[in-house]
This record gives sequence, structure tokens and C-alpha cells, in this order.
Amino acid sequence: MFSIKGKCVYLYVVLIASILCLAGSLPAADSGSIVGFVFGPDGTTPLEGAVVVAKNLATGKVYESTKSDSVGLFKLPEIEKGIYIYGVRTDQGEFNAGSPMGVTIEPNETAKLSISVSPLPKDAAASMPGVYEEQKIKGEALVGKVVSYSVQDKLSVVYVAKGFLEEGQRIHVKSARTNFYQDIKGIKGMAPGSKRVASGETGALPLAKQALPGDEIYLVRRTHAPLFLAPLGVATIVAGSAGIITAVTDPSAKSQGVSVHK
Repeated sequence: MFSIKGKCVYLYVVLIASILCLAGSLPAADSGSIVGFVFGPDGTTPLEGAVVVAKNLATGKVYESTKSDSVGLFKLPEIEKGIYIYGVRTDQGEFNAGSPMGVTIEPNETAKLSISVSPLPKDAAASMPGVYEEQKIKGEALVGKVVSYSVQDKLSVVYVAKGFLEEGQRIHVKSARTNFYQDIKGIKGMAPGSKRVASGETGALPLAKQALPGDEIYLVRRTHAPLFLAPLGVATIVAGSAGIITAVTDPSAKSQGVSVHK
């Protein structure tokens, strides 16, 4: 039998343990939550069993969501303000986002986010680890070349030999006479409405400066390493409420070099 003093000590220990347990289940005072949906390539078909992964670029902390349910619904709890690289992990493979997102939600608030995942062609997906490795060593990776360039409309036809080019990426176009950086805007792939050109494909790409046939196109590495090193495809935000910034200025962006072509 416990003495009165023993019972008091026991109850005190139980009370402290209960408080600690409860505190561990509560959201952090300076964090909020993200809820949303994961869809397939069409942006409307729910993807079940997917996990959204986000890494804070300032702290390195990694957050993982619940698995998406039959309607694609997921929840990413207790996430703090910051700039994140993100992606989606599925049973079939992993999907990297091409650019960071900003999270500006206030403590205990909830933001909404919908993400679509799209597999890359097999050749493009298989070559991505090599692209990442070259970027890690040199800061950029050779992915393609300029096939032709129209001075009148500043539009080039480009060929991608490995990896892929898509909207929002930063490229370096160079040769013995050409040398400039730019962010990709207005790229058109082979499929109607496509904003991506994958390995083995040609596409149309507006260029900021004049280029020559044969000029090499390098994909510039961002300041952050990719979330997944062997991605199956690409994750893209298709909708986001206040508190989610989809267009984040990447601090790794370099000012454009000067080309001899005017």
C-alpha cells in the first residue's frame, strides 16, 4: 500500500507526464498547417497514398504530410513560415518541384494547397541524377543546344539531350561568341499546351539575347540541392490560398551576362 506521501508523489509524476504528452500533441505556438490535395498529371484525378515533403531552406528541417486519402486529401501540420523546397513521394516514385514555395501563414492558421504530379519520360528521368551530379560539381549542367534562332521574334528552337527544360528554370546559353543567363519563360514543348521539353525532344524557347545554332544550353543549379536525387517526375502547385507563395525569387539567380550579339 502507498503512503499518503507516496500517493502524492505518484499523482504528481502522472500529472507531469500527462501535461508533457498533451503539450507534445499540440501545434507549435509559431506554426500553422497546410491542407490540400494531390492530383495526377491532369490536375483533377486524385492521387491516393502520396506524401508531401517540404524542407525549410533556412533551418534544414523536413516536414512530411499525412498520406493522401482516396480523394487526394493530405495535411501538413505544424509548419513554420519560411521558404521551402518541396516534392511528393508515392509508391511509384518521387516527384521534385522545379522551384521553391513560400509559406507565410500565421500561427494556428491553415493554408490550402493543391499539387499535381507529372512523370517524366523514362530517358529524362534516368538522366536526372547525372544532371544533379554535374550541377553539384560545376554549378550547371549541359542539357541541350540551340538548333536555330529567329532574330525577328527572338524565338529559338532548342534540342534537349538529357534531363528537361521547363518554365521557371534558369539557364546559361554559351559558346565562343555567346554568353548570357536567363530564366525560362514561354517555353513550348512538343505536346499541345506543354511547357516542358524533355530528353530527346525539341521545343520553342524565347531567348533574352541573340543566339547561334550550336550554342550550348546549361541548366543552372539553384542554391539548394534537389529534394529527391532520382525523381520519377515533376511536382507543380496548381492552386494555393493566401499564405502560400508559388513564385519565390530564387537567391541563386545570377545577373545576366553580356552577349556580343545585340
